Amino acid sequence: MNRKWLCVLLALCMAAAFLAGCGGNGSDTAQDQGSAAEGAGDAASAEGTAGAEGAGGGSAEKDVVFKFAFGQPLDGSDGRGYQYFAQCLEEESGGSVKLELYPASSLFSNSEILDALMNGTADIGHVTVSYMSPVIKELTPLELPGMYDPGRYMDFAYDLRDPIDAICNGYGLKILTCLVSCKMNFASVDSMIAGSPDMAGKNIRVSGVWIGKAVEAWGGNPATITLADVPTALERKTVDAVYGGCNTVIAPFKLYEMADNISFTSMQENLGFISMNLDSWNALSENQQKAMKRAINSWAVFTEQLMLDDEKNFRKALADNGNAVYDLTDAENEALRERSLALLDEAIAIAGPKGQELAEICESIRAKHGQPYTPGVIPEGYAE
Repeated sequence: MNRKWLCVLLALCMAAAFLAGCGGNGSDTAQDQGSAAEGAGDAASAEGTAGAEGAGGGSAEKDVVFKFAFGQPLDGSDGRGYQYFAQCLEEESGGSVKLELYPASSLFSNSEILDALMNGTADIGHVTVSYMSPVIKELTPLELPGMYDPGRYMDFAYDLRDPIDAICNGYGLKILTCLVSCKMNFASVDSMIAGSPDMAGKNIRVSGVWIGKAVEAWGGNPATITLADVPTALERKTVDAVYGGCNTVIAPFKLYEMADNISFTSMQENLGFISMNLDSWNALSENQQKAMKRAINSWAVFTEQLMLDDEKNFRKALADNGNAVYDLTDAENEALRERSLALLDEAIAIAGPKGQELAEICESIRAKHGQPYTPGVIPEGYAE
C-alpha cells in the first residue's frame, strides 16, 4: 500500500513539474519573443540611424580611398596644398576617408581630368574652367581675365561655389571649392610686357579659348601648348612669352630660367576647382561629407596664406636669378581688363542665363576692389 501511494505521489509530482515547466516555457518564450522584437527594433533603429548618417549618399558609412588627379607638381603651391588637404581629410573623417594623390599628370593629364571625373575613373581632381567650358557652357564667362580680384579669395571662392556646384551637378560633378587664385604673369624671352603695345606680333602661350581671345584683344597671338611642353617651347622660342599664374605655372615649372622678363598683373589666373565625381560624393555618409567640408575650409585658409608666402618666395627667386621684374600699374591693368571684359557679352550669349548670374556675382566682387580684406577668414555661414 505504501508502495502504491508512493507511486501515485511520484506521478503527481512529475505531472505538476511538467505543467509548471510548460507554463514556464511559455512565459520564457513570450519574453524571448519580446526581447527578439526589441532587438529587431534596435536593429531597425540602428539601420535607420546609419541611413540618416548616410543621407547625403544614401548609404552607411564605409572606409573609402579616393584617387585625386592633378597636373601640377607635388612640390608646387597646388601640390603642397593638396598634401595638406589629404592630411586634414583623414583627420577630420577619423581615417574613414583617405586620398591617393596623383600629381604631375601621373594619372590623367589636365585635358583628361574632366572626363575622368564625369565617368568616375577619377574620384577627385583639379580641373579648370578652360577645360570645362567647352562642355559646361554656363561657365564660359569665368574664363575671361579680369572677371574678379584674385586678392579677395574668400569672396570669390564662397560667393561662386554654390551656384557653380548647382550647375555642375547636372553634369555629374560636385564642386568642393574654388581654387585659390594667384596673380597672372607674363614671362617673356626678349622684352618686358607691360601692356598691349608690348604684345604686338608676339606668340603668347595661353591656357584656354577665352584667355586666347583676350590675348588677341590685347594685340598678341595666342598659342595653346600643354604645360609639359612649355619649357621647351620657350627655349626654342616657339613662343615668345607665357601668360600664366606666378605660383602655379611660372614658378613651379621654372619658366623664369628661360624667360628673363617677368611682369605681374592683377588679373586672376584660370579659375579652377577641386571637383568630385557626384556618385563618389553621394556614396559618402553625412558625417563624411561634413568632414570633407571641414577639411576644405582648413585647406582654404592654409592655401591662401601659402599662395601669399609663395609669391614672396618667387619674387626672391627672381631677384636671385637676375630676372627683370615689373608690376603693371593700376592704369595698365585696367586697360587690359577693359579689353578683356569687352568680350563678356559674347561669352554670356554662349553661357545663357546661368552664365549671366555668374557674371553678375563676379561684378559684385569687382565692386569690392579697394575695400578692406582680411585673408584666411571663412565667410559667415560656411564654417562646418
